[in-house]
Amino acid sequence: MIYLRNNKPTEVKIHYKSHGEFPLFSSSGFVVFPPKGTSFVLAYAYYFNNNKDPELVQFINHCIFMDLGVVVICNKLPQNPIIDEHVVYIETENRWFTPFLIKNTEFFSAVWYNGHKDAKRYALLFARSFSPSTLIIDNFKKLKQLKSKVTKWNSERSILIHTEDGLGDVLMTLPTAKTYKERGYKVYYVVNPAMSSIFNNLDFVDKVYTRLDYSPIKLVTYFFETTHKLSDYGKDWNQQNRIYSTAFLCGLAPKELVIQKPIIVLSKEEKNFASSLLKGFKNTVAISWHAVGTNRTYPYKNVLQLIDLLKDKGYFPIIVDTHVADFKNKCLDLTNKLNLRQYFAIINAVDYVITADTGTLHVAGAFNKRTIALFGPIKAEWRTSTYKNVISIQAPVPCSPCMDGQFIPPDKRLCKSQDNNYCMHQITPEMIIDKLNKLNKKTYEKNS
Repeated sequence: MIYLRNNKPTEVKIHYKSHGEFPLFSSSGFVVFPPKGTSFVLAYAYYFNNNKDPELVQFINHCIFMDLGVVVICNKLPQNPIIDEHVVYIETENRWFTPFLIKNTEFFSAVWYNGHKDAKRYALLFARSFSPSTLIIDNFKKLKQLKSKVTKWNSERSILIHTEDGLGDVLMTLPTAKTYKERGYKVYYVVNPAMSSIFNNLDFVDKVYTRLDYSPIKLVTYFFETTHKLSDYGKDWNQQNRIYSTAFLCGLAPKELVIQKPIIVLSKEEKNFASSLLKGFKNTVAISWHAVGTNRTYPYKNVLQLIDLLKDKGYFPIIVDTHVADFKNKCLDLTNKLNLRQYFAIINAVDYVITADTGTLHVAGAFNKRTIALFGPIKAEWRTSTYKNVISIQAPVPCSPCMDGQFIPPDKRLCKSQDNNYCMHQITPEMIIDKLNKLNKKTYEKNS
């Protein structure tokens, strides 16, 4: 769909080829059904006195011949408009004859304009300001460039995954990406810039974009949108491990996945960095206590007690987090001292991980680290079931897991009369140490 910014539906008229008794079907609104075509061109056509436009007619005929779709923004409907499934007309008066009318500018691969100076000005502004990868068609020969690009892309099977979610959710899309790659697809991503280094050294990801309008969204075989779709636990597909939820949104069943944990590939330099930083320390335990949702955060006072207990038992605690707190020089505090790749390397190098329900859990899962995962609002199984070296602690309160309050009514949730992360307070440092001892025993028995 093409989405418009007009404030009222009556401010524009949208004209399509009709299959009824009249040549054109006209409607008003905020959404435009795309025309037929392998790729799409936005055309600006402004008329001052008369609206005969042989140049537009010639341009549209070229596009139809090349199987390109054309969306014409015009202040008046052209006289004797070409009526074809490859063409849609958006008729608007001067208020919305503007490059700001289109919301999802990334939909268009090229832009064209007729002879009026305002049409040229707005077309160039659209291309240069809102969609820099858009080809400017200032002569018909350039349509061949667009067609050759479309032909190249159409000759390959490809997927594009768009996710603007956090670290853990991006990591959990990787089994899906690897599965498609092994099926012969090119794999592309669009993510927030801060997440782009996740994909370093991954041979199954062909390219990562940090803006949707720079990506080949119009040309890929399948476009998958996972942003903000994974936290409605009333949906059937979200009532399972999130790796499987992501696979579902991308058209795969759990049994089809070629791997069921995230993949992170470290360079030799990254491994050396972590080894050098941790040199001389034994029984290292990375602690990630703070989560984006405060209801999933392990309380600061509990963390201080946990650090003391770990040291008493012969462990060396290391804080890996982004939330600054005073740990009173009791541990190695790496808060905000690592870039994303260095953080990955540290998690890989430590002996154990203790983490709240946050991205560190999935980094640890990628490296098969011996991990204690702390859960309050969320069902542990839906995050950890595919990680073989993880032991989970579900908060010992009757309303846990409430699935961020979606499964338990407010009057039944103890956090409503206590702290927001009341359930996390009930996971004591002693409980964590007990699980850590069991994890050690389990690992020993497996290796013996």
